[in-house]
Amino acid sequence: MFSRTSSHVLQAAKAELNKTGVRYTAQSKKNRIEVQLLKDFPGVGVRGQVVSVKPSAMTNRLYPNNGAVYLNYKGAEPVIPVVSKQAALTAAAALKSAQKQKEKQNKVKLNPILKNEIEQSKKKGETLLSLDDLLAFDVNDLTKDQLELVFAKLPKKIVFVKKSTDKVLQSPLEKTFIINQIESTLSRYLKEKDIVSKFFNSSATTFTIKGDSDEELASISKLGAYYVNVEHQEQSQLISVIVNEK
Repeated sequence: MFSRTSSHVLQAAKAELNKTGVRYTAQSKKNRIEVQLLKDFPGVGVRGQVVSVKPSAMTNRLYPNNGAVYLNYKGAEPVIPVVSKQAALTAAAALKSAQKQKEKQNKVKLNPILKNEIEQSKKKGETLLSLDDLLAFDVNDLTKDQLELVFAKLPKKIVFVKKSTDKVLQSPLEKTFIINQIESTLSRYLKEKDIVSKFFNSSATTFTIKGDSDEELASISKLGAYYVNVEHQEQSQLISVIVNEK
């Protein structure tokens, strides 16, 4: 009974091997078999491509988890549309080209003024700016005359009228909103809009909101008198902020 069962198992195994075309012999390990990839495998091929691989590669890497199907037995046909080798190469080349284009677009673009300075330095044989100098370069830097003009035109007082309950504002005045109002007011008195934009976008310009407690505030939540300290390098000016009941 034991030998009969063993014989039955052996015959079933042989039948399965004949169906799949797999041969675990020394000769078969040297040969390659045709398979169709059902997934992308870097270094092997793309989904749908028919490739020749070693039986061990198919068994250990491609076949598990439905990564590929055998095509090396009689009557075997691709199970999904076939992707030719040329089409696969074309797709890979297009992807590589797109990646290079994206990397090119992501490169830092120098400001035209800075680019011109670098070109002039090259012509004169001067030492180029270091990386730290480039990172510290602020395209929004203003001249001394421009700064004096801005501080001369900054509003001295801004008044807000807001609804409140027991002196608590129904909607707080956020710092960004207050700064925008200062910028809008300055723009009405200063015709040079580019100077206004540079001043408010410069990393050297800071705005600090404070009240009676002299503590810095992120927003104003109550009626009362406050002030904004506007600073740029060594210059500064206080702007009074009044919040009244509507």
